[in-house]
Amino acid sequence: IATNYDPNCFACNQEVMTGTARKLANSTLIQDIPASAKLSVTPMKRFMSIYFTHIADSLWPEEPVSFDTWRNIFGNSSAIHINNKMSKNLAVPDDPQYCAYALFGPKLCPLAYYSTPNF
Repeated sequence: IATNYDPNCFACNQEVMTGTARKLANSTLIQDIPASAKLSVTPMKRFMSIYFTHIADSLWPEEPVSFDTWRNIFGNSSAIHINNKMSKNLAVPDDPQYCAYALFGPKLCPLAYYSTPNF
């Protein structure tokens, strides 16, 4: 891990960590790591309830989204990863019906959310 870790590249480090876990468990896929490997793997759905390729369409919807719908999407998440390479150039409208970040940002990330008037 130490030779491949890059503190400036979060996405690169994900690959290093998953590759290391697979190698330690002698497994091709993360989901196939047996319990006997004694590695605790948190299912992606717990912190990313929407797969990363669908983030822009799902979390920046064209049609308004109700609070009940947001609750259904995030109800079982223990953490929320909203911004990624698929959404980095999207504006954040200050309206929770059209952007999940507008729903969570003011309460969970107020410094970041209110850090720029162009957000």
